Order: sequence, then C-alpha cells, then structure tokens
Amino acid sequence: MAIYSCPHCERVFSRRASLRNHVKTHDDIIDKVLREIAEEVEHEQEEVEEVSYEEEEEEEEKEEEEVIDESRDIEIEYSLIDVEPILTFESLDIRVTNIPEFPSEEFGNFMELLTKWNLSDACGNDILKFSKKICRDNVILPTSVKKGRQLLDQIVVPHISFKKAPIMTYKQETYYLHYRPIFDVIKELLSNKDIFAHCTFKFTLLNHNGERIYNEQYNGQWWERVQKSLPNGANVLSVILYSDATTRDHLGKTSEHPIYLTLGNIVSWRRNRPDAKILLGYLPILKAKDISQKRSKSFRLAKRVLYQYALNILTRSLLDYNGGFDLQTDNGIK
Repeated sequence: MAIYSCPHCERVFSRRASLRNHVKTHDDIIDKVLREIAEEVEHEQEEVEEVSYEEEEEEEEKEEEEVIDESRDIEIEYSLIDVEPILTFESLDIRVTNIPEFPSEEFGNFMELLTKWNLSDACGNDILKFSKKICRDNVILPTSVKKGRQLLDQIVVPHISFKKAPIMTYKQETYYLHYRPIFDVIKELLSNKDIFAHCTFKFTLLNHNGERIYNEQYNGQWWERVQKSLPNGANVLSVILYSDATTRDHLGKTSEHPIYLTLGNIVSWRRNRPDAKILLGYLPILKAKDISQKRSKSFRLAKRVLYQYALNILTRSLLDYNGGFDLQTDNGIK
C-alpha cells in the first residue's frame, strides 16, 4: 500500500487526496505567518523613514573619514588631471525646430543602421541596392553610402559628440574619460517626441480605495517633499545613472565600463525600452601588470579614486545648477 508523507509535518496518509486536503491547512498557516512578517517589515520601514537627513549625513561623513584613515599609510602612486569645466547655460532647448533632419525618415534609419553596426561601404551599398528594389518610388534614400556619409558629416549635432579627456596618470600611464556633457545626453533623451510625451515633471498623488499607491518615482514621498521646496513654476528632473563592466569580444579579453543615463520622469514601462537609456560615457579601467599589483592597497586606492573622480566629472555640471534651468519645449518653458 502506498504511503504519502506530509512535507510540513510527520503525518502520513494512505490516499493522495487526503494528503492534498491536509496540506491546505498548512497553506493557511503559512499565509498567516507571511502576513505577520510583512506587517513587521512595513513597521520597520516606517521606523527607518523617520531617521532624519542630518543623521544620514553624519553616518556618511563617518564612513568617508574611515576610508581616509585607511588611506593615510598607503603610498600614492597616481595623480589626477584637472578637466576644463563645461560652460554653463540657463536653458535646455529641445524644440523640434532645432533638431536637424534627414531628407526622409528612411534616409535617417539607413544611416543609423550603418553607424550602429559599423558597416563597410561595400556592405552598405549592397544593402542600399536591395532596399531600393523593394521600396516605394517616393522613398528617399542616399544614392550611395559615400554620399550618405558626406551628408551625415554636414549635419552638425554638437550634443551627440563625445569628448576625450585625460583624468589620471598611474604608473606612467595616462587614463582617459570618454564622455558627453550630461546636459547633452538629457537633451537627446527629451528630444525624442515619444519619450517626452510619456514624461511627468510634477508630483502626482495616487490613491485607490483609501490607500496611497507608489507606482512611479513621481508618486513617492521624496518627490512630494522636493516639489514643495521648489519655487512656484519649478519642476523636478530625476536623473538616473547606472553602469556595469562589459566585454567587447567573444574571448572576454577586452572590456569597457559604460555608464548610461535615463530619467525617473519617464513612466517605467517606457523607460525600460532601449531607446530610453542614453550612453553617457565610458569609465576608464585601471590596469595592473600582475596579480600582486592588483591586490596591493595602492592599486585599490587608485582604482577607487579613478572611479569616483570620473563620476565627479560626469555629474559636476549638473550639480553646479543649484538654481535650476529652463527647459524650452514646443509648448513653452517647463
């Protein structure tokens, strides 16, 4: 005779149906425990939120002091290089009239395909010939890849160009930061009509059946507090940065550390699409000649300083705008 054992207790049953009915009683107990745990976690979160900003700043200062104390006895083998500050401005213009255009949407899509996959002229011309055979007669495409590249070079779009700046020397080697000014990246993101249509700049309160709902960043308490602290007519621009080292070849021997930017103003389902994340730059990666150097305290210190200094350069111009800036759109100033 088959014996069926309960996975939650020591009881056994001769029929599978009896075991199934018995297990349901355990499910009720588990649900009750889970609800109690959830209530405890919620209570703990409420207590954490009551911690003042002053206490958080004091803890951060203590952590920084500990790091400095650890670094005092380490030999400094690097030197930082000053980077020329980016000129400040008072407004960000994303009006459609200021965005250069190709002769047709298909023309622009074709040139984007060439640059995205770094196609050769020969490969591009073959694709171009095939495209012309299947396209409508009124579709405008470049006569050749060479002509298309010439037109692309003539279209001056300064806010999509990258800069290269030396920022550190370590062991007689110079490390460069490839980046774009952070306001240029924000401009490119907001210049996308579809993305801008799904942006919210003011705090939005959501409630359902008497309970507050936190669906987006602009529904949160932080956004609400900041909005109330701003002068009339001012709005919040939530900048999100994220990065992760990645390899550029199949063997995994060549790596880069890209850093991307997106905005918390964009509704989450739209923000999760690839075109809502714009490349801000590539963080330099410190190189060690061997394992011994890589594990040394001086190398780890230089690596940490390089990372923090690169982030400082990327965000410096944004942090300098304590008084905010105007966002010029087709519908006026935001």
